[in-house]
Amino acid sequence: MTPKEFEGLKLFSLREISEQLDISERTLRKHIQTGELKARRLGRKYFCTENAIKEFLENRK
Repeated sequence: MTPKEFEGLKLFSLREISEQLDISERTLRKHIQTGELKARRLGRKYFCTENAIKEFLENRK
């Protein structure tokens, strides 16, 4: 993955996350809507921080 950096934060797109975790982008959007995955929308795309991804994975165990 090649994250974008914004004010010192690494931001990952849903596409990057879905490829790494083998979860569809659609499923990730559902997790965002339910609040399980924290994300921000920049333009038309969602981005997650590294910490948000780690928290999501820890809560899924």
